[in-house]
Amino acid sequence: MVELLRTVDQVMVSFVTALLTGEGIEVAVRPDGEPAGEGTRLLVPEDRADDARRVLVDMGLLENAPS
Repeated sequence: MVELLRTVDQVMVSFVTALLTGEGIEVAVRPDGEPAGEGTRLLVPEDRADDARRVLVDMGLLENAPS
């Protein structure tokens, strides 16, 4: 699993999780290791990371598509 996104916005976590799951991409949600309440990491399988990034770029949630 590779980190796709790190955020403190729980609405964003829910939205991105639903979006990627709807595209058939597995998402794991993990605390980012900082003090409680400081953030969440979204992880996707390494072999689907480029696909997940493209979905987020298409939705305007990330700035750069994978190369």
